[in-house]
Amino acid sequence: VVRNLRLRRGGRFALNVGPNKDRLGHAAEDCLAVIETLADTGPIYAVVNVSSPNTAQLRALQGKTALTALLTEIRDGRSP
Repeated sequence: VVRNLRLRRGGRFALNVGPNKDRLGHAAEDCLAVIETLADTGPIYAVVNVSSPNTAQLRALQGKTALTALLTEIRDGRSP
């Protein structure tokens, strides 16, 4: 993915990242890893997707408290 993004000619894109059903306890860590890996390829923004109806237990991250904690952990974990 990184190689293909670096080879593209122009254009804008956004990242859409989301937790894996098998690693919900590591959601922030996993989302941050993808964002950090792809950050230098030039996305205009990143979306953290917690609304996949087919992902078991994902609704647990949709409440205000859980979502705020997830996004705060991702934001605070970003490299400067």
